[in-house]
Amino acid sequence: MLVVTANWSITDGTLVGGPSWTHGLAFLAGIRRSAARAGFRCDGGYRPIDRVEIVLAGDTFDWLLSAEWLGAERPWRPRARQELKRERVMQAAVRCGARLLGRLGGLARRGLVVPVADSRGRPIVGSCVRVPVRVTLLAGDRDAWLECRDSAAVARRFGMAVGGSWTDGGVAIVHGHEFDPLSGPRRWAAAERPPTLHESLTVDLLGRFAATLHDGGSLGDGALPDSMLRRLLRPLATGQPIDAPRQLATWLERAVAADGLPAAARGQVENAWRRTVDGWQQRARREVPESELQFDAVDAVAAWMARLDGDCDVPAAFARPTAVLGRIAPRTAVFGHLPAGHAAIDGGPRTRTICLGPRPLRRSGDPRISGRSSAVDVALIPPVSDGHSQRPPVVTIFAAGEAGRTEAAELIVGDAAGEETTEMRDEGVWIVDAA
Repeated sequence: MLVVTANWSITDGTLVGGPSWTHGLAFLAGIRRSAARAGFRCDGGYRPIDRVEIVLAGDTFDWLLSAEWLGAERPWRPRARQELKRERVMQAAVRCGARLLGRLGGLARRGLVVPVADSRGRPIVGSCVRVPVRVTLLAGDRDAWLECRDSAAVARRFGMAVGGSWTDGGVAIVHGHEFDPLSGPRRWAAAERPPTLHESLTVDLLGRFAATLHDGGSLGDGALPDSMLRRLLRPLATGQPIDAPRQLATWLERAVAADGLPAAARGQVENAWRRTVDGWQQRARREVPESELQFDAVDAVAAWMARLDGDCDVPAAFARPTAVLGRIAPRTAVFGHLPAGHAAIDGGPRTRTICLGPRPLRRSGDPRISGRSSAVDVALIPPVSDGHSQRPPVVTIFAAGEAGRTEAAELIVGDAAGEETTEMRDEGVWIVDAA
């Protein structure tokens, strides 16, 4: 059994809070339920599964959204002073995520308890056997330092493996930010490099906007209560930076209608956002962020960010043709990062693609972004919203013979809305994008 999740975005807590611990408990409980379900075989009998693989497919941490990077030091510059700040940010984020990491580390060290089978192939209530568990952390765009030797020690302390990709031959997992035109190219070997557009927006737009809201003084009577501030900043932190104006506009409308946010306070927040966009544009003109867009993107992005329109489409210029993961060509490909302006990533002509993460920006004329797409054979597993926060997406892939599947079929279940609503069947593979 393979469990894949992504985008937990555990920060150092200086600007944005981390995921709710209830989400961590729900994730761990889901693993236990899935392991019990996997033990039921196609013949109706029960046999404990052999092992569990848990893969956190990137952005487990968010080491960019930190107050440490709002001064002269920049996270993308490999200098000694930056290294000290990186270490502080990483260690603080690890402390914030210690409960989740500790529980996962406990599974990796001690295994997962499942029932023993009796002679008739039935689970024995109250019995237990420990199934080995391996936990792997993949580096994403916001925790890319995991691939550095010193940073990888953070994961090994909890008994986890670290890497840039995971595969067992039939399933391949990567974060996928390399296919996002806003996130590349990255030149790690360069002594001095500009930020990517994604890094620039995260640090100098979202980070500085969060700092402005926390300060409150510049908002006057428009300062937000702490509870509202948490509900606003967490979705902005876990979503696509390019989607921030739509998320902010939608949140403000809901806050005015349902939470009684005064109109004056809404206006102050909107003005603070536009001032932050202006400041980002000026900094970006000096640093010139890199991207794979085929035009000078700074002014176009700034104009888009300042719109604050909850219904507008992403400009077509921010998108590019769907990327193909030709070098891996697995049976199933799982991505944790959706490129800006895309319906999905295409894993190749014979690859079933699963994308975890926030729903991509709507573009006029795009095919459906969940279920079977006319452009890409894809299942989209978005985060689950509980009204105040978003639970990170999870997909469970049961091997052939597990969870009642035949020996020639696998079952892929995505945790999205609490019930099974969409099934995709083709050549013996089932994908359920809401379970």
